[in-house]
Amino acid sequence: MNLFYVANSDQLKQPIGLAASEALAHARAKVQAGIRSSILIYVHGRAGGLAGIFGGDDREPEKSFSKDKIVAELETRFGQAVVMLHWPHSGNPLVFPIEDARQAKARFGELMASLSAVPAEIPVRLLTHSMGSMVLEAWIRDVGIDTATLALGRLRSCLISAPASALDGSKKWLAACPRPVVTLNKDDQVLKHISEHGPLGLMVASGVGEERCESALYVDLGPLSVSHRTFVMGESNSPDREFIIKNVIGPTLQAGVPDMAALVATPWPNVWKTPPSMAAGGTAGFVQGEG
Repeated sequence: MNLFYVANSDQLKQPIGLAASEALAHARAKVQAGIRSSILIYVHGRAGGLAGIFGGDDREPEKSFSKDKIVAELETRFGQAVVMLHWPHSGNPLVFPIEDARQAKARFGELMASLSAVPAEIPVRLLTHSMGSMVLEAWIRDVGIDTATLALGRLRSCLISAPASALDGSKKWLAACPRPVVTLNKDDQVLKHISEHGPLGLMVASGVGEERCESALYVDLGPLSVSHRTFVMGESNSPDREFIIKNVIGPTLQAGVPDMAALVATPWPNVWKTPPSMAAGGTAGFVQGEG
């Protein structure tokens, strides 16, 4: 049985592994009790640490729960009842386990099928980070655009953070997502190491080109001094990351769209960028070990 991970409201650092339907029921109860505002399906990125070189595991779900406290921040800062889709993969930080991410498409399908039991009045949102976009992409390509569009239509918002998926072909699968918000950053210090293809997340506003999905909203974070994991503050005290959390991530997770008044328009109607950096040089928002 595939396990999906949730946390009790008073023990956010302790992952609880449940079947898809049970995990969604656990999150639904939080929303119905008024403890959280929405259910958030979170698909994590690569989690390999240095221990992976010597045969260690992928460090999930511990990384997102107890080590980096990602789930705790998503719950408390943004009011989300998190259901984390964990996809097992190599823990080696020197490789990108692309096939492992793609093979997790069935797990994503389990969650989509189980959503039928969640009352329509309960908001359900999606967050993919880094290689998590590859899980979503593989499922969409597997079931087909029409089927995926229908199933994903249940979601109130869709945030594709630092996508590791290839730019080429992204226009087609993104169109199946309901008004996806996609963050880009040419200075992403993790995505730069993907050699198999040109990652969508590395593009600048002008580089999306013919692959620009008309229904998506792209936000270029390049003007700011941040790197890979920008959807939580973590241990960073970067004013640039604070800007992203306040004006891009928070509003998207809670209302489905960034605070457009805080962003800068580009020649393309659905491509925006952040204002210049407020940090004093470097990549102040980068925290070593982000994945």
